[in-house]
Amino acid sequence: MFAFLVALICINNIYINRIADELEDMRRSLPSELTDENSSEIRNTTLHMLDFWKSNRSIAELSVAKTELDQLSNHLVVLNCAAEVRDNTEYRKSVALLTLAINDLKRLEQISFESLF
Repeated sequence: MFAFLVALICINNIYINRIADELEDMRRSLPSELTDENSSEIRNTTLHMLDFWKSNRSIAELSVAKTELDQLSNHLVVLNCAAEVRDNTEYRKSVALLTLAINDLKRLEQISFESLF
């Protein structure tokens, strides 16, 4: 039974880290500055990120605190809104906060001896 539990924890860890890696890859594809020329590209990417997150959040809820997941969701929504209204300052702030939230998701899913007991 213990081995089964450890296997479930490992599988969940791998899945959540894949979600975080995919979000990180999409975040890295975002330009550093929001301009009139790239705003539609950024908006498409943020909408894709939101869709991806909505379809995978329920799995993350199995092991990550709701407050952490809500925080990541909020940063994605604010990022999308900043792209929509073409607010470069809010956009850069949202990208930075989203980066921290993704890193928190990865950090919370690190397997350690203590997390097994």
